[in-house]
Amino acid sequence: MISKEPTYTLWSGATLIRTFEHNRNGLDAALEEAYDLHNAAIYSSRDDLVWKYSAEDERNECGMTDVEADADTLASAGYGTDEDYGYYGDDCYDY
Repeated sequence: MISKEPTYTLWSGATLIRTFEHNRNGLDAALEEAYDLHNAAIYSSRDDLVWKYSAEDERNECGMTDVEADADTLASAGYGTDEDYGYYGDDCYDY
């Protein structure tokens, strides 16, 4: 018998891994289980695709992870160390 209750389903590629209840605990459990998969997607019977992850998502076209790209961007935006910008203390100036 097919259940008419809304559900979340966890897929790895084209393989159905598991079905979860359609509530916050079900979504949390699906996300936790999906964490260890390299190609995972969570679908809702109400909303279609809810979440998707693939190992290719870890690297962008430049070959950097999101963390490396963010660090590079912030450093060039003035969020580097004082040594990067030549500030060595207030005693450098004669007032």
